[in-house]
Amino acid sequence: TQAINEVLNERYKELCYEGHRFFDLKRRGLPVTRSIADAPSAAGTTLEANNFRFVLPIPLPEMVANPAMKQNPGYQ
Repeated sequence: TQAINEVLNERYKELCYEGHRFFDLKRRGLPVTRSIADAPSAAGTTLEANNFRFVLPIPLPEMVANPAMKQNPGYQ
């Protein structure tokens, strides 16, 4: 898996600032780790891969249009 890690590291460098990192972490089940240096307001926060914030809430108009739809966990 060293080769996979090297490919992922290269992807991280090549696609920085293009908005792919969050989805790469989600896909691989890895946590988002923020240091104080890169996000002063985050104060060294780690968002675990199973945290409900990894999934966005379904917009209210969609929920109203389809009453059978259930809101994503954590956003009720």
